[in-house]
Amino acid sequence: MRRFLPDTFTILLVCTVILASLLPISGEPAEWFGLATKIAIGLLFFLHGARLSR
Repeated sequence: MRRFLPDTFTILLVCTVILASLLPISGEPAEWFGLATKIAIGLLFFLHGARLSR
């Protein structure tokens, strides 16, 4: 039965989506979080690309 249960990351990801759906952000903090999200995604892609072998 254990192999049918999702791992911790998947559970936390689903909880994050549910929380964001119930408590959306708006106003000036939304602009800051939008900028932080773009920087985090760019950093993620950069670090993943930097790890590739030539």
